Amino acid sequence: SATISSNNRITAQNHWQDVRHIELDISNANIKYNVGDILCIKPKPPTELIEKFIKRLNLSPETLIEVSINDIGINKWPCPQPRTIFQLFSEDLDPMSVPRRYFFLLLSHFASNQMEKEKLRELSSAEGMDDLNSYCYRERRNIIEILEDFPSALPPISYVLDLVPLLRPRMFSIASSPRMNPNEIHLSVAIVKYKTPLGRNRVGLCSNYFLSTKIGDKISVWVNDGSLNFSLDENQPMILVGPGTGVAPFIGYLQDLKFRKQNQMPLPSSVTLYFGCRNKSKDFLYEKFFEELQ
Repeated sequence: SATISSNNRITAQNHWQDVRHIELDISNANIKYNVGDILCIKPKPPTELIEKFIKRLNLSPETLIEVSINDIGINKWPCPQPRTIFQLFSEDLDPMSVPRRYFFLLLSHFASNQMEKEKLRELSSAEGMDDLNSYCYRERRNIIEILEDFPSALPPISYVLDLVPLLRPRMFSIASSPRMNPNEIHLSVAIVKYKTPLGRNRVGLCSNYFLSTKIGDKISVWVNDGSLNFSLDENQPMILVGPGTGVAPFIGYLQDLKFRKQNQMPLPSSVTLYFGCRNKSKDFLYEKFFEELQ
């Protein structure tokens, strides 16, 4: 795990997009990274929503369960065992995800109200695709909300594991150099907030997680290899294109070049970065850093 040491907004307060520069302390973690690597973060949903979801399913949050592979149709359960019901839905599964069409068909088998059963079957049918798009996908309705709309549907825990997908890690390009910041990982994160066609306010799961954390909080992270190749060829110029938060991996690379220059290490023949923003006074990310490099 890593510890949040900084979480600052780097766009103007009156700008529509909230972009954060987040710094994580990894001095006590066994984490190594290279320029261009990806940080994977396992977000946690709001506790009150998970408690509400568990109550809706008539389950006890403290009940211990052990998952067998037959429950979910994969070769290996990728999470620790045994788990409490609360751990299962707050750390392993994602009840805040938007379900696929199969979800409605499976849920219909557990609806005791005939009208609800028929509506669920209709949403799962090819003929009901337009209704499914309007009800679920355009509004980004998640599993928790759908269960509230169909109160007679009460699937047993074994089928809930089929209904609720595994929680996917969120991936971010690392915006720092291990040479310049050996005990830190920096991120550039755009907070996802929007309104649905019916005016519902939505916040991305990981965005909400970052907004709810405090300095000193620990979060579950690990590093994956990135796809960008920053291997040095002194005879080749470098052209970098990174609008908005897409500039993150290049911030790490430019930090690395700054370290090389300070320590008289080899450098590429030239580096040109093309960065884009909508308004120089509102969302020119890392403007001060760029000015220092010139």
